[in-house]
Amino acid sequence: MNTSVAPTRNDLDQVYRTYDPNLAGHQQAEAVVVGTEGITVLCSTNPKGEGEHTWLIRLADDGSVQWERHYALDQGTGRAIAALPGGGFVIAGDVRCSAMEYQAQILRVDADGSVIAGGAFGPRGATGFVAVAVLNDRSTLAGGTARWKGWLMRADDALRVIWELAIDDIDDVHGIAALADGGFALVASQEKSTTALGMTRLAAFAGNQRVRWQKQLPVAGRGELAALATLADAGMVAVGHYSASERDAVQLWVVRVDAAGEVVWECLRGPADEERRGRAIVSLADGSVVVAGDALHDGHRGLRVVRLAADGTIAWERGYGGELEYNVARGLARTNDGGLVLVGSTTAKGPGKTNVWILRLDSDGRLLWDRVFGAG
Repeated sequence: MNTSVAPTRNDLDQVYRTYDPNLAGHQQAEAVVVGTEGITVLCSTNPKGEGEHTWLIRLADDGSVQWERHYALDQGTGRAIAALPGGGFVIAGDVRCSAMEYQAQILRVDADGSVIAGGAFGPRGATGFVAVAVLNDRSTLAGGTARWKGWLMRADDALRVIWELAIDDIDDVHGIAALADGGFALVASQEKSTTALGMTRLAAFAGNQRVRWQKQLPVAGRGELAALATLADAGMVAVGHYSASERDAVQLWVVRVDAAGEVVWECLRGPADEERRGRAIVSLADGSVVVAGDALHDGHRGLRVVRLAADGTIAWERGYGGELEYNVARGLARTNDGGLVLVGSTTAKGPGKTNVWILRLDSDGRLLWDRVFGAG
């Protein structure tokens, strides 16, 4: 007689399909795009405990809501968004297939958020996209992980796969940037650990997948870059988090490289009594960059935005959120007037356990308005 108390696959599937009120009321912004239509915020939400799904919010520049779109559970949960030439967006993320299985998911939507095409990709399991870019031929390049290894997939307008690339010596692709000549660049993690930071692979590719150059960073210590942006001189800049050793506090980390991948400068931010994480980055026309992240201090987490000049010196730094809050930064975009939109989540405001938080900033990082969205 089998006396095992281990759960069976049927047990796990039943749990997967069961409504769980403890999971209800969690939502967060994942990314943001600013264009002529307005401010488009990609969110993930689980309002009723029935599972996570994608939620798009369109705001005018004054913060008023123009429209919202909720997508079906079987259309997945968006983690990254990119604007399409001529209007519309591509959304990349994951879709839950069973209790312990996911696939990567892509949606193409028009400028009003209506679905044009969608599909699931990759093997069932620990599979999903967290980064997406539109290349200069309008094809979509998405990155993430499949079978615990780094994974890239390129698809055409109809979401037919052009090619896939598994990268065995990296764990996850975290950020992708399109290059002007049809190539692309990425940041990815290596040597990930449950107790310490991993390492970073920063690489540039030609459009045919040929590696132009690649770097492992940092040279000393441990660090993971989370997002990157291109620069007008064909260089690029990336943001993430770094620690000199397991005993040292994690700091916000910014790295600028030239067109050949050589490090031009690095910048670390954060006092010894804070843990900082870099989450998002944008480059500006004058060569300066703005990075967003969050800082953990005495159990509370606040948002941080830092502007760095082209040479890596600090122009300004600002924080958002009170002492008793827990806030996480997720996305950053520049506006036509030189300002910024910062998005993430907050536990201190709104009806849910965690809520979408959208902040509109001026060119010096001063708060112009903020909006909170959630469901109790």
